[in-house]
Amino acid sequence: MHLLDIAKQNKKGFSLIFVLLLIEQVAWVLEPTLFGNLIDAFIENRNFRTLFSDSVRLIPFLLWVGAYITNSASGAFRRGLEPKIFQRMLARIADKVADQAEKDKIDITIAAGRAQLSQEFITFFQYRVPEAFEQVISIVGAIAALSIFDYRISVACLIVAVPLIYM
Repeated sequence: MHLLDIAKQNKKGFSLIFVLLLIEQVAWVLEPTLFGNLIDAFIENRNFRTLFSDSVRLIPFLLWVGAYITNSASGAFRRGLEPKIFQRMLARIADKVADQAEKDKIDITIAAGRAQLSQEFITFFQYRVPEAFEQVISIVGAIAALSIFDYRISVACLIVAVPLIYM
């Protein structure tokens, strides 16, 4: 049993988790920009009696709330869905290990050790792979956001970030 085999056998579960993770992280990267636009809209129009009477403030507010809800909802849904998906994966793998052990007449302690190793594979997929994916999206998003302000800053960050990938 190899890591790539596990990933190939569970494409649907991984795809769903990574799509939700991508939505969550993109909304997380966009949220500060949208909140900054909301603050700018309130500073530009100082008539606070009619807070949301015009679209100058309402649209940035709705965009920011939408990004916040998208970030929170996709994150909560993903975190609720992950254990179910990974428990099913573990059950299938442990079942295959037990069937193989029974077929090959392998000692029960060796089969239990293999089942424990498969649990470590699933733990790796559940925690480490999404964490690395989150970090890549965060770095790319930060560099993209900095390029809006000044391309030289984003180039400098890119120069610093590229060697870190190979460490």
